[in-house]
Amino acid sequence: MRQALDRYDRTFRLWNYDEFASWVRQGFPPNDRAALSAILGDFNGDHLPDLVLNGRTRQDGVIVVLLSDSAGYRAVEVSRWPGDTSASGMSADVPGRDTYLVPTPPGSIDLPIFDPADSAWTALDYESPAPARRILRLHNDAFSVNFEEKGSALCVYAKGRFWWIVSGD
Repeated sequence: MRQALDRYDRTFRLWNYDEFASWVRQGFPPNDRAALSAILGDFNGDHLPDLVLNGRTRQDGVIVVLLSDSAGYRAVEVSRWPGDTSASGMSADVPGRDTYLVPTPPGSIDLPIFDPADSAWTALDYESPAPARRILRLHNDAFSVNFEEKGSALCVYAKGRFWWIVSGD
């Protein structure tokens, strides 16, 4: 995994635990599979561990997944925030980072639909019990990025790539 991360960007650094806002640290204590800036899971369904990292390069904030494949591991960048390299996070009036990772285990998730024509739905396993809702069936681990308790986005691996679904306001 370290080699894949070095090939991606040797300047990459995780957000440190103490860089997150105190309310985030209190609400989401780390465990053996997840912390605010890292989640261990099997995102691509090959029964090998993968790792999601939330951090920064010299220029930008990034979320990168170290994904297992036949050659070992490869780094897949799933998000980039240009210029976001400080610990201040998105909100200037809240000290500390307030954008953090949350694990999402396999199972069914009832989601509101903001854009039913979104191309992600062509790759995902779901049913529609109502016009404005979808039940998403996760066959592998996934993760969410929460934005200062004001919104979230679910990131799911399907059909060879990661898909983003807005899952909160």
